[in-house]
Amino acid sequence: MNLPDINWVSSAIDGNSNPVGTNQLLIDTIFDTGSEQIVTFPTRNNNYTRPLHYK
Repeated sequence: MNLPDINWVSSAIDGNSNPVGTNQLLIDTIFDTGSEQIVTFPTRNNNYTRPLHYK
């Protein structure tokens, strides 16, 4: 998920780039559906997408 305000380790909203309601809705949806965020680190730096390596 690409909402940089969410701290995926603690499930806290740490920033204000997006409305709190948007962030909270995604957190609630993730928990309500039994999903999880696997990538817990930023994958973009200066609009460059960091390649993710899969095994």
